[in-house]
Amino acid sequence: MNERIKELAVQADLLIKKTNGDEFRYGNFDPKFQKFAELIVLECDRYARSTWEHGELLGGDLKRLFGIE
Repeated sequence: MNERIKELAVQADLLIKKTNGDEFRYGNFDPKFQKFAELIVLECDRYARSTWEHGELLGGDLKRLFGIE
């Protein structure tokens, strides 16, 4: 799972961040939520590409930021 999606899942209380010394470990995260997050990013990419002159650049940046191929 992409680090940015993990951070957002922690903020939404969907994922618990546990500390073990200096290491951060994440609790269980339902794969359905991961897929949902990916679908939202893909929809934003589609919207950017269809409405803005430079939407292809923005959409590509969004997908890279969230680690979606």
